Amino acid sequence: MGIARYDEFVITDGVDLVFPYNGDYTYRIWEQQSDTNLDPLQAHSLCEEGLANVYEIASPNNEYDTEIIHTIYE
Repeated sequence: MGIARYDEFVITDGVDLVFPYNGDYTYRIWEQQSDTNLDPLQAHSLCEEGLANVYEIASPNNEYDTEIIHTIYE
């Protein structure tokens, strides 16, 4: 039995990749020499395969509750 391993890293949705839904995704990392190839059939070998759990991090709310005071001078 192998040793369990846990890696944590951040991928920015829309910049690095696009994840349409929260949930579990299988990822594969391929070895290759090309900087532009995205086709796994043209890669040399599979280096790693794993499970990524994707979830949305709550972003800060930019709405403010401020009391509006109207002062009328006569």
